[in-house]
Amino acid sequence: AQDADVPSIAAPGAAELDAALTEVYGRGNFSRVDYTVEPRDGRADIVLDAERNSWGPNYIRFGLGIEDDFSGNAAYNAAARIVLADIGAYGAEWVWDLQIGSEPRIAMEYHQPLDARGRWFVAPQARFDVRDVPVLIDGSRVAEYRLRSREFGIDVGREVGNWGEVRAGLRRVKGQSRLRIGDPASPPGDLYDDREYFARLSFDTLDSRNFPRHGGSFVAEWRGERSRLGADGDAELLTADWLIARSTGRHTAVLWTTFGSNFGDEGDTNVRTLLPLGGFLNLSGLAPGAISGRHVAVARALYLRQIGRRGEGFLDVPTYAGVSLEAGNAWSQRSDIGFGGALTHGSVFLGFDTLLGPVYLGTGFGEGGENTFYLFLGRTF
Repeated sequence: AQDADVPSIAAPGAAELDAALTEVYGRGNFSRVDYTVEPRDGRADIVLDAERNSWGPNYIRFGLGIEDDFSGNAAYNAAARIVLADIGAYGAEWVWDLQIGSEPRIAMEYHQPLDARGRWFVAPQARFDVRDVPVLIDGSRVAEYRLRSREFGIDVGREVGNWGEVRAGLRRVKGQSRLRIGDPASPPGDLYDDREYFARLSFDTLDSRNFPRHGGSFVAEWRGERSRLGADGDAELLTADWLIARSTGRHTAVLWTTFGSNFGDEGDTNVRTLLPLGGFLNLSGLAPGAISGRHVAVARALYLRQIGRRGEGFLDVPTYAGVSLEAGNAWSQRSDIGFGGALTHGSVFLGFDTLLGPVYLGTGFGEGGENTFYLFLGRTF
């Protein structure tokens, strides 16, 4: 190999070698991975040629998000992701997430491959975060709780090519919920110490996470709290997210759906298991986390038009104008779920695909006259 060390590859044929090099390139540590065939002494030698990313293997990514509904509810978060890559013989990766603002957070995951091909891995992680969870009755907010959580866990998983992943593990979540807004007669909050099983299936064939034009992505996640593990009770939480993008010329259409449900006892009042909704492209007219419930669902249709290309677009970067139509809601009871209870929202936005990450500037609006302003610089996880 030239310019960089490439993981060893056993590939007897050209097709197998192409697939193996594509897998190595898909790990994201190389800007170029190629090979040439050179005749030598009556035989052919395969010479690998790889070039590392100019910004790696370690890097820091920053992000800033500002959201305001012009009704006294504003949220801001400034975040940084630190990635330490190529640790040890098998190329482990250590990721740190730091965030300050409305939802403080610090988290880390150590992704350790178990062999040279990097398909099987083990991933211990830890996280501390603070967030607000509203409680609604008949669509009206009656209370808001502030949750402070500490989570520890370990996953074992397998990567599928360079497009998918399956993982499962055990988690422990400790923390406290505290009544922040609401009737003093409401439950004041409590301490919790839960243990749970965790499983996730995901695939991603999108050509860009920031402004996808082709491909799709899917993530399904299940968390099962079990009293026999030491949790306060049993609970079943399932979430799924599916997105598909198609383009022709400068025009892109995106269909995107999100679903979440708590299949446990519907009389359970644990605010920690409520699923939040609101924010950009999550009923855009609402402030982030403005509503929550045991069950949530959102369907979105987006249209984007590229109005500038690199070298000729606004600010000399690819520029997109977009609109979205969104329908969904959060429900307390499974029997309430239905199209009749769905809220209709939408947004209009500009997007800039810069070298420092995506920049979004837009406004969201709802059927009840809600209006929210959004500004995102880079990505916050």
